[in-house]
Amino acid sequence: WWKNADYEIEPTEELPQRLVQYFEELEVKHKIKTTPKQRAWYHSKEKTLGEDMKREYPSIPSEAFAQSVEGAYYKNQFKFLYANKRIGVLPS
Repeated sequence: WWKNADYEIEPTEELPQRLVQYFEELEVKHKIKTTPKQRAWYHSKEKTLGEDMKREYPSIPSEAFAQSVEGAYYKNQFKFLYANKRIGVLPS
């Protein structure tokens, strides 16, 4: 994604600290420099894709595969169900 000139938008808000750290790590570890416009695009797209962002738009090849191993596919749905007490113990 960072090689595609179309993936840029004007920054309209501050990046979350976790993304600031993510982009710093990309630069230090992988020599991938991103512009503020690219970071804004990434942040915007991530709001839509959520946890699928790294799989759909990996910055490095390993991200495309690592994301699928990081948790269950229905992780967010189960978190919601447990939080709202919709899953409980069944009687024997």
